[in-house]
Amino acid sequence: MMIEQTIVDLSEHIDISEGFKKEDLEDFFNENKIESSLNLLIENNLLFEEEGNFYFDEEVIDQFNAQMDNLNDEEVNSDSDKQESSESDSIQEENEPLNTRSKEVLSISDISIQHETEENTIKYSKSKTLDDFADKSDKPADFESKLSMVREKSEKNVDNSRYWIHKTDFSILEDIHKLNQIGSEKPKSKYIKEIKPNDYILLIVNNRGHLDFFGLTKVDEIINIEKRDNSDFYKYYKSDIQLKLKSIRYFNNPIVGADIDNELSFVEKNKKISSYIKTDYKEIPKDDFKKIMKHGHFIKSFPAYFDSVDLNLKEFLMNSILYLYNNLKNKQKSELIEIKVFLQKLQEFVAKLGVKLDYEYLVEFYSWNAIELEFTHVPYRDPDKAIPLYDTRGKKKEYAYIDLK
Repeated sequence: MMIEQTIVDLSEHIDISEGFKKEDLEDFFNENKIESSLNLLIENNLLFEEEGNFYFDEEVIDQFNAQMDNLNDEEVNSDSDKQESSESDSIQEENEPLNTRSKEVLSISDISIQHETEENTIKYSKSKTLDDFADKSDKPADFESKLSMVREKSEKNVDNSRYWIHKTDFSILEDIHKLNQIGSEKPKSKYIKEIKPNDYILLIVNNRGHLDFFGLTKVDEIINIEKRDNSDFYKYYKSDIQLKLKSIRYFNNPIVGADIDNELSFVEKNKKISSYIKTDYKEIPKDDFKKIMKHGHFIKSFPAYFDSVDLNLKEFLMNSILYLYNNLKNKQKSELIEIKVFLQKLQEFVAKLGVKLDYEYLVEFYSWNAIELEFTHVPYRDPDKAIPLYDTRGKKKEYAYIDLK
């Protein structure tokens, strides 16, 4: 019941259809309440975090808005009935003694004050549970309506949602992004038939020889493909049954499967996750789903780390890195240079040659390609100075300096 109360509490102070920050809640709740509320909703997949902003699941928003529209219609009808009743009562009051009507006015005022007090009790008594409020016959109607909607959504998630990993191919990632759709390599896949609307799917791909989780999606509907074109998408996905997705939320950095092998219950000790993902769909326990999700932070756009790097650009950057390295090695007195400083110099250097690249892109490029340079890198305890560098197996380690000796 805490989930329902939490969403109702938040909806009284923020627009749940828009993104919000923790700071937006500080005027209404204490720090412990904010943390516990956000964690509860995230753990139940009703709320997602993207770069410090929080967003409710689209289905929660849709149901909430639909419920509030119905509530507004009921209130309009109720007000109309009350107005007719009031007009009728006013005719009767003209024939009543003045002292009787005065008592009625005082009585109505008392009720109004009492009702306002009860609303404040519901709004600010955060230690109470919904069961405490459930016995109140004079509880506001909008509270009941919101509670009913959220309970229905929560029960639906708890009872029906299943959790899957889908392994796809690097060559069709942009098609998946454009179509919001996935299928199966096998025309008669038995696994895809088990997937239902509102199931969650973690997307994984073989990237340079290792498996990377790159996004999360939720199934919108099951569709049957009667006609298909000759695109790479349909050449890869041969199944007649395919999955239309609600949307895809991408991780700002890929979650390398090899980094989290030992955290997952379906991967045995000293085994690799790749040994357990032989088919394109695999169902996993909810606890493992949560463990994977804890390593990810969302971005809204298609991730740059999956952009196809032109071979000429890669060759140009690798040669530029080597040139800058040798130049600094001969001129700089210090034996070490921060990797981040080196990449800032690289950005300035290639810009003078007419190639403008974002610093973040260069950090990402260096992370994945530094292994080919055979530089000596030095780790450092300060995480603000370090960047991750990947080895040939996709294992990452944090380094802060390049050795120029």
